[in-house]
Amino acid sequence: MQRIFALGFPLLCGMLLVAGCGGGSSSTQAISVTVSPGTVTVASGKTVQFSASVSGSIAGVSWSVNGSPGGNSTTGTIDSFGNYTAPTVTSNTTATVTATSKADPSKSGSAAVSITAPVNVSVTVTPTTATVGASQVTQFQATVTGGATGVTWSVNGMAGGSSTVGTIDASGNYTAPAVTTNTTATVTATSTADSTKSASAAVTVIAPGVVASTANVQVANYTITLPTGATVAIQFGPDTNYEIGRASCRERV
Repeated sequence: MQRIFALGFPLLCGMLLVAGCGGGSSSTQAISVTVSPGTVTVASGKTVQFSASVSGSIAGVSWSVNGSPGGNSTTGTIDSFGNYTAPTVTSNTTATVTATSKADPSKSGSAAVSITAPVNVSVTVTPTTATVGASQVTQFQATVTGGATGVTWSVNGMAGGSSTVGTIDASGNYTAPAVTTNTTATVTATSTADSTKSASAAVTVIAPGVVASTANVQVANYTITLPTGATVAIQFGPDTNYEIGRASCRERV
């Protein structure tokens, strides 16, 4: 009996040790999900990307919008890569994008989305027509409604214009080109809030008149080409002044 007890006791202790080691190794890491960015603003119909960071699992996530897997045309849609496409809306709205752990559906992370509706922008330019002498300056004004009031100015489609068609600064001051024959140009103001919205004005540029001497030293011929409807006024003296429409020009004779 003493021999049996001596052999059985070490065997029992060994079994207890094995059981103790096995129980200590069974631990489960908690799963957590984080979505970034946590908040975002996106324009109607535009796309933004979210990413999900998962700890405690490599099983990945499934995406939903307002609780609908993959979203829908009303709330916006999201693909398996986290690309969210906002719905087409006429008024501002919100949505919630959620990434849910595939390993543990009770664990998820969310992001808040603000969806902005298109702004109905309109632009007007005044005056809508202008007549200006070569190298002279006239000012245009742009009025923007429905959005930011900023505009960019161009002449004949060129930002800021050029020496050939005339230049315009950020304040709408248009300087006519130095031309020898009458010409025209189009001044355009384009909304900075919506580049598809713009307004234009038509400009007629009048070349300077030409003074030619005659056989009579006291007489000179003055020639100027006027657009239809324009008038010219000349005042004789050491300096000859003439005016075309709204533009004042000055010529020495």
